Amino acid sequence: MERKGKTFEELFGKEKADEIKSLLREKAKKQHLDGKYKPAERCSNCKCWMGKEHNCDEVRKNKSVAALNNPRRYWLGKKRPDVGEKVRLAFLKNGSTNNMKGKSKLEILHGDTKKLEEITSRTKETKKRKFLSGEIKVWNKGLTKDKDERIRLKEIKHSETILKKYQDKEYKERVLTGQFKTRKMTSYEKRLQDIITRNNLDYKFVGLGEIFIGGRVPDFVNCNGKKILIEVYEEYYKNHFFGSVENYEKKRFKHFKEYGWNTVFISGKELSDESKVIEKIKNEEDNFFQVRKE
Repeated sequence: MERKGKTFEELFGKEKADEIKSLLREKAKKQHLDGKYKPAERCSNCKCWMGKEHNCDEVRKNKSVAALNNPRRYWLGKKRPDVGEKVRLAFLKNGSTNNMKGKSKLEILHGDTKKLEEITSRTKETKKRKFLSGEIKVWNKGLTKDKDERIRLKEIKHSETILKKYQDKEYKERVLTGQFKTRKMTSYEKRLQDIITRNNLDYKFVGLGEIFIGGRVPDFVNCNGKKILIEVYEEYYKNHFFGSVENYEKKRFKHFKEYGWNTVFISGKELSDESKVIEKIKNEEDNFFQVRKE
């Protein structure tokens, strides 16, 4: 049966047509109440019924005007500033963006320490909040170089760069000086210092980075013109890191000997016998001008 161009009455008769129309009206009413049904609109420009793909000249014009009024439109065709953090966006308000690379935060803020403290505290709070909410995720949490190849490669790369930098003695000494600022005397160093002060020995503690000899820091040095230094150590750690105490003493002695220094090694166990410690130091002083075999 061909239906095109025919009414419901012609197809089904009057009674059946009325029944179908009432069902369709109820369905449309229900869709309208649910918000699913939207009546068709006529275009103000071409007066046609607008569908989903309706795109006449007037509609295109309205869309372009709306796009121009959008605040994001400001950046179209312009280069955004190369800023990766909200902190640095705050800095832009206080100065020029020219030559920002290589400058510290304090320089960008023109020395305003209060403003810097405010910004740093605000960023810390934001990061903490995002971390707790799960917005910031730590990708390497619980991973080690044995479990993940990326971490292993990163460690290798990091160690290689550090070794290259440490070949420069000035850089090495500068880094070590910063590290020794937070260091404190060990219990063995304090005990040896007490023995030195009680017996008026000419040695000074320099283990906090006062003196560097070839990029390494001794514990005590002679302050009476003799190039003698004292190293005090715990046997357990030297066995763990150097394989044996003999390896540690040999390596350390050889390094300082290259710069003309003789080394006296005193272990933690020897500190309990004060007379033995003094005798060891005195013997080295007496034999200072003799050539010591490595």
